[in-house]
Amino acid sequence: MSSTTAHLGLITWVESDPFKLADFVSNLSILDASPGMLIATSTTRPGMAGGPPAWGAAQNGRALFETDTQLRWIWNGTTFVRYHPRGLLAAPSTLTSTLAYSGTAYEQVLQNVVTVPSGGRSVMVITHIPTVLNTGGSNTPGGVTAVGLFRDSLTTGQLTSWTVQGDSLGTASDQPRQGSTVFVDTPTAGAHTYYLGFATISGFGGTSKIIADAAHPADLAVVEV
Repeated sequence: MSSTTAHLGLITWVESDPFKLADFVSNLSILDASPGMLIATSTTRPGMAGGPPAWGAAQNGRALFETDTQLRWIWNGTTFVRYHPRGLLAAPSTLTSTLAYSGTAYEQVLQNVVTVPSGGRSVMVITHIPTVLNTGGSNTPGGVTAVGLFRDSLTTGQLTSWTVQGDSLGTASDQPRQGSTVFVDTPTAGAHTYYLGFATISGFGGTSKIIADAAHPADLAVVEV
């Protein structure tokens, strides 16, 4: 006597069961409704040369995994949409010593080179500076320092900037005189370099210092979200 499989409920038979076309149609319908994830590459997606036939409205909701990029996509009826962010794209680049600078053009503190996957997801750039100090300026010793976040260029790629009132003591443990921020960016796919920079501000002068040590490092990380 025929029975059904545990997961999809496909009909199974014993040798004495009669042939019923409806049973085969039922099994095929169940399989068609449960296609699972398609395994492909970024160059053999449905509709591409070497790939299966193009998908349409009937395939809405189907998933695809690309073995060459390790990315997963959902077909929404008209196009593929990325899901599940890659996560950490670049581990923190870390500074554990003091940097001093007296110029008004931005000087690099840290940089991170990342490869952004295709699919149009945003990245979150996380920065942390334990202590900022400006000395010798018009507001000694607590002058103001400019801190900026940049993509691909320290001169033309500014994403955001902020100012930090200098600390009067100037040691890495002097919280909360921090120069930290979180910025959400949506870059094109491919290689990018993120920079954290600092500068003195015209009118204050003096020397700005980014102060860090092994117990209180400055960090820059990039996370896909």
